Amino acid sequence: MKRIGKEKTITGIVYSVNLLEEKLLHELEQVLSERFQTAIILENKIDTSLIQGIKVEIDNFVIDDSIKIKLASLKEELLKRGGFGHAID
Repeated sequence: MKRIGKEKTITGIVYSVNLLEEKLLHELEQVLSERFQTAIILENKIDTSLIQGIKVEIDNFVIDDSIKIKLASLKEELLKRGGFGHAID
């Protein structure tokens, strides 16, 4: 991700299954700008492997609120506990 100019603007990427509406993208930028206390500009890229939800990458910081990661976490937890007796793919 790049820092732009003296304003310390940070660019990041938001992945989603479909393109986000401009209003939603702008709201997400505002929330993240408050969180990071600097201006954030996001580029929206398509990633159909997410199934649903979004994944945001800013510098080395990742927010993954996708169904894909939730299913992977559930699979890991089930396998730790013995699950259903077989692996889930």
